[in-house]
Amino acid sequence: MSFCTFAHLGIPAPDQVSVACTDANSTFEWSRPTNTHIHWDPLPVINRVVHWANHFSRGKDDRHNNFSSARFFASRTIGPAPKVA
Repeated sequence: MSFCTFAHLGIPAPDQVSVACTDANSTFEWSRPTNTHIHWDPLPVINRVVHWANHFSRGKDDRHNNFSSARFFASRTIGPAPKVA
């Protein structure tokens, strides 16, 4: 959902809902404020899947874990956490 959709529903963001996306998107450049998002390089993940599939097709056990670095871009689309009573 976008801020426009929330606004049409009468839900003020980020006062009542926070908005974050798991992937970057070029349309964020047009949003004000820009969406909070995570930017990561999908190439290492794709390469790992291909590597795993090659091993799997040959009957090899491949349970190796890989980690991909990611960067969090905070914006004004995330509101404060509710206060504990």
